Amino acid sequence: MGKVNAMLEEWPNFLNAQAQGLRGKRWPVLLQAIHEGCPSEVSKLLDMRADILMKNRDGHNALDMASICLADKIKMYQDPDII
Repeated sequence: MGKVNAMLEEWPNFLNAQAQGLRGKRWPVLLQAIHEGCPSEVSKLLDMRADILMKNRDGHNALDMASICLADKIKMYQDPDII
């Protein structure tokens, strides 16, 4: 995320950019930060006014992604072999 932060400082208009990839639209940087579990990056992006309504190619917005990622983490700790 370090390179992304440097790019956003230089070109803040890329904050809500969503490039076209081979399999459709790529994830906005906010959704990527949520998915990677980077709360300080998410906070910084929200302070910069990242669009929480932008969706990834699966149709999930920032709140959807946060719910999915937290649910996955909680499920991981339900496994008795992990504890």
